[in-house]
Amino acid sequence: SESESESKTDAVIEKDTVLEKKKGKSIDRLLVEAANRAARDLILPRHKCPQKLKKILSPPLCSSKVDEDDDEDDDELKMDVDKIHDNDHLVNASLYPTRLLPSSDETIQPSSLVVIFESFDSLDFVYAKPKAIFHNKNGNFHHDDFLHKPYGSKIRSRNNRGLGFVHVLRPTPELWARSLNHRTQIVHELDASLIVFHLDIQPNCIVCESGTGSGAMSHALMRAIAPHGHLHTYEFNQMRAEAAREEFHNNGVSHLVTVHWRDVCGVVHNNHQSNNHQSQIINIHDNDTNKSKSESESKLESELESESESK
Repeated sequence: SESESESKTDAVIEKDTVLEKKKGKSIDRLLVEAANRAARDLILPRHKCPQKLKKILSPPLCSSKVDEDDDEDDDELKMDVDKIHDNDHLVNASLYPTRLLPSSDETIQPSSLVVIFESFDSLDFVYAKPKAIFHNKNGNFHHDDFLHKPYGSKIRSRNNRGLGFVHVLRPTPELWARSLNHRTQIVHELDASLIVFHLDIQPNCIVCESGTGSGAMSHALMRAIAPHGHLHTYEFNQMRAEAAREEFHNNGVSHLVTVHWRDVCGVVHNNHQSNNHQSQIINIHDNDTNKSKSESESKLESELESESESK
């Protein structure tokens, strides 16, 4: 009898625990729904909800009245309605387009360099191309969604209910240094600004850079010497020199820089430029050394000859 009473007591306690857990989950659920409704009413615009979504989404999302022509809005949503479930979709961000856009006259055009701001410590870049797609952990972002929009726009993903988003930024040497593919160790923005300041690099200067590397410092120098200056950057590694030359061309700064494939103080390589000419660079230091050696040898020979004649 005692064992039966103990088992009944344990069953009652277990049942109460399960009920408390269910009750706690329902409270959390209500809090989340209330927070989403408050955010929607405060920030998001109201949109007509198609009849298909009205039957599937929760009531707070479809507070507006349904018209007879709501079926025309189905194609605009660009989403698979059959995959939506009310128990795990409290807010569908893809229903709400971005209301505010940056005030800028310059818009993103095809082949433009765009810096993708994913988070504070995660940046990437793309060259805008129609029908192309950029993939990251936040979702799939179609280039068509930010083409012809101003820099600084917030773009939502077409999957994951539009909850993932990125910002498309105008490229600068600082943002480029944080988003480029590192072929070598780079000079970051603080050190680059200090170098430009102490060398007193000004617009229209001619600058020689030893070691192109990943091109981060090169972009900072080109910004300082624009619009009519020129940068001569030297890189002994052929692969890095060609990659840097291609990036400068794609970024629209090739008119400000000449990439030399050679060691700035060493062996000369054939430097293939865009005009297909091979530049021959003379090592003046070696010529001066050879000249001084020949002069000293001739002087020594003359002294020996004079001594032999005197004897």
